[in-house]
Amino acid sequence: MSQPSITCPKCHRTSYNANDIRTGYCGMCHDFTSNPDRVPVPSACPTCHELLDSDEIARFRREQREALLSLDEQKIRAFAFKWNATEMPSTPVTFWGAVHKAITAKKDYPLDIRRQSKAWLTKHNYQSWDDGDL
Repeated sequence: MSQPSITCPKCHRTSYNANDIRTGYCGMCHDFTSNPDRVPVPSACPTCHELLDSDEIARFRREQREALLSLDEQKIRAFAFKWNATEMPSTPVTFWGAVHKAITAKKDYPLDIRRQSKAWLTKHNYQSWDDGDL
């Protein structure tokens, strides 16, 4: 019996997340690409749900890049809490798995760093979020 999944028609990534399957959401595209009846949600602050303007989105991306590429656990946790108002996983392997998955998905990050993250994920039996370019 195969595990339920959804594959995005835009980026061709597969998700096994039950919420993604239910809503047709693609975490890579940040859009509801597989549910034609659903209107895409505009970019909104996860804490207050106010719409973010392009400057705020740019600031988020800059801070995310700085935190992830630093590979500094405290900096990454602070970034995640600031923008998501939630704590990252407490178990080290789960925490670093989430970090390295995020890094492999970012096509604008340095290729050598993305490859190192993919190697870490493979070593720890995680699947990367690259699209085969690593």
